[in-house]
This record gives sequence, C-alpha cells and structure tokens, in this order.
Amino acid sequence: MKRILFVCAGNTCRSPMAEYLLKDKIEKRNLKDKMDVKSAGMFVSENSEKPSALASKVLMEEYKVDMSAHHPQMINIDLIMESDLILCMEEAMAVYLRANLHNVDSIMIIDSLKTYLGETGDVSDPYGGDENTYKNSASEINELIELLIQKEVSL
Repeated sequence: MKRILFVCAGNTCRSPMAEYLLKDKIEKRNLKDKMDVKSAGMFVSENSEKPSALASKVLMEEYKVDMSAHHPQMINIDLIMESDLILCMEEAMAVYLRANLHNVDSIMIIDSLKTYLGETGDVSDPYGGDENTYKNSASEINELIELLIQKEVSL
C-alpha cells in the first residue's frame, strides 16, 4: 500500500482538498488496499482548527466531498516516517524537505505534485481568494488527483 502525504503551507486549503478528493476516489473505486492518504502543512497556525470555509464549501458543492472533519496539522517526523510518497503543492516546499530530510529513508519520494506527474509549476493557492479562486484550485487539484490515481494504480 502506498502511503501518501500531501503538503501545503497551512493545511487549510490545497493539501486537505487533495487529501479528501483522493480519499473520496479511493472509496468509490475500491482502492483502499492500494493507497492511504493524509495531509499536513509547513506553517500551521496555532489558531487553525478547521479547513478554510471556502475550501470546504467548494468541495461539498462541486464534488460532494465533506472535509469538515479535517483538523490542520503541522508536518512532523512521525507523518514523514510513515509516508512512502510526500507530494508538496509547491516545488520550493519539496526542495526544502529534500534538503532537510536527506538522512531519512531513501525509499521515500519527496516531490511536488505537479513534478511527480510530469508537469511544471505549483498548484495554485486559493488562500485569500474568492469562491471562484477556490473552485479553480479545486478543479486543478481534482485533475491532478485523477492523474495520480492513474499513475499509482498502474505501478
């Protein structure tokens, strides 16, 4: 089973959207024995108790995915060590983690989500944007999750 950890800045928008979209697809496609998924943030605020309200609203309205149970969490060594694949929403985050985790298990893959899927650039950050901005980001993430499933299931 591939253990995937999505990482973004605050674990309130992009990485939880990726986590919950993938969890939903894993459930619907009966892939629970293939993948397990979590998310975390690089800079989680102590005041963060919930995902972004707009991220939650968009996932529910557009994809019928409920992420209201999500609690933002800071990336930590336990999450890192229990992961096979760490996918960051930005290339700079992946570079930082690789540079600072060079002594960690070499079997683990740390990459940006887009780079891992053969694309370039970062996943757009909707933080601070309007509902349309969140819809666009969720759509982008949903398309990337589809590609990720295709890649992981074919391995």
